[in-house]
Amino acid sequence: MGEVKFRIPNKNVISEVIIIEDSSMDNRKGKDKVEKQREIVLSNLCEVLNRTDLSIEHDENGAPFFSDETLPFISISHSNKWFAMQLSEHDRVGVDIQVMKSDIEKGMRYFVNDKEEKALEINPLNLNIIWAAKEAIYKYKKGNLEYYKEAMTVLSIENETLLVEVGEEHVKCAYLIQEDFVVVYID
Repeated sequence: MGEVKFRIPNKNVISEVIIIEDSSMDNRKGKDKVEKQREIVLSNLCEVLNRTDLSIEHDENGAPFFSDETLPFISISHSNKWFAMQLSEHDRVGVDIQVMKSDIEKGMRYFVNDKEEKALEINPLNLNIIWAAKEAIYKYKKGNLEYYKEAMTVLSIENETLLVEVGEEHVKCAYLIQEDFVVVYID
């Protein structure tokens, strides 16, 4: 089922981020991998929510939601053996977990815009944070963003907090850095 490594309560609203490690994902590929990912997510959510009858559906943009409307908003992410889920009773959420990529600079042109290059220190750690932040915001917006390199701008990265500009909206995110992954979530 995987081992819960972190449970991060959100200070501002009733929400929580759950981070799970499951080494059974090592060396899985294709359909077997996807089925195992779904199993891990569902079994851990059943445990966290103390339910046995959960059903996760997806909207037209692929955003997950519980078919039982009495259950919280949800966002799900996975990267290799790591899984992150954010739940909130009151508002939509967005979470992304990424295994740290040491060579991420090679692909930065696909997700870092000119404003970010000028305003932020560009290094492998910050690039991993920027990438995860944009994925978390994309999920928060339920995929309703075009060309997300330019649609979102990370304005600041400091003290485990990010400020991201999305059109006219400023979205506050939090992040957690571990040795082999970074997770970013809506705060």
